[in-house]
Amino acid sequence: MDTIFSHPKYTEMLASGVTDEAHIKKTFQVYLDLCEVHQWWNVRLHPCQQFNVIFISGRPQRGLDREFVLTLGADQSLSPLDTHNYINRLKEFSKTEVDGLNVAVTDTDSTTAFYKLTAGLVPVPPLVAENKFKFKGHNPGRAKRFFTYPTLPKECDVEQDKGAGEAEDN
Repeated sequence: MDTIFSHPKYTEMLASGVTDEAHIKKTFQVYLDLCEVHQWWNVRLHPCQQFNVIFISGRPQRGLDREFVLTLGADQSLSPLDTHNYINRLKEFSKTEVDGLNVAVTDTDSTTAFYKLTAGLVPVPPLVAENKFKFKGHNPGRAKRFFTYPTLPKECDVEQDKGAGEAEDN
């Protein structure tokens, strides 16, 4: 009778040199989730004995860049310094640009939540001049041109001050 523990990738994880068996089980759970449920392409394992973890990499869709995943238990914590160290380690052995790390948080009931962490802050979009003029009074020659930021996605809770950045048009 075949069990989950006789799966070739699970035995590969056991032979990788990573000693935390609980981490290996969680990583295998995430590996199966990425392959079977999310249907990632070219999924690979990357054991890191320095941190005693196994990173998973793959492509969410055909033609997209490779992304890296780190598995954590719901009871584990992750500091900003740890995140920075993981991303720097991935940059060392990756042949592609690594701009962040996906963290798969797993619970004992096999629930998995994915979070995308990036190195640094998300850059502010550039200031864009719009062809919107505001006329003061009855003199159209005194129009003001507005400079605004591009529209942010609705997920962002950043309010834009449309009056900020006004400049007179001569």
